Amino acid sequence: MIDISIDVLKALGEDPVLLNLTEGKNKTWQFVIPQGVDPPFIRIAEINNYNDNFADDNEVSSAISYQIDMWDKSGKHNEIANEIERIMKSLGFSRYYSVPTWDTEVLSVRKIMRFRTTKMI
Repeated sequence: MIDISIDVLKALGEDPVLLNLTEGKNKTWQFVIPQGVDPPFIRIAEINNYNDNFADDNEVSSAISYQIDMWDKSGKHNEIANEIERIMKSLGFSRYYSVPTWDTEVLSVRKIMRFRTTKMI
C-alpha cells in the first residue's frame, strides 16, 4: 500500500493559484474542518487504497482514490474546482465523479469531486 496523503495535502495547500482563490490562506484539511472557518475551504479524504496488481505474490501497484470537497460562497467554485482538478491531474489522478450541491449548514456551494490513480510500488 502506498500512502500519498501528504503529497496531495501539500500540492493542494501550497499551490499559489489555489491559495489566491482561497483568500491567500491554506484552507485545506484532511478529514475535519476546524470550527469557525468561513468558505472557501477544501477537505480531502482517501476513500480507497487497495492492492491492484501482484507479481510473485508481491504487490506491485496500488489503486488509490480520493474525495475532495470544496465549499465556496464567493462564486468562484468553478474556478476553484478547475484548479483542484489541474493539481490532481499533475499528481497522476483522473476525475471520475463530480457534483455540486448546496450545503445547508455552511450556506454555501459544496462541490464533491472524486479522483483515482494507480501507483506502482
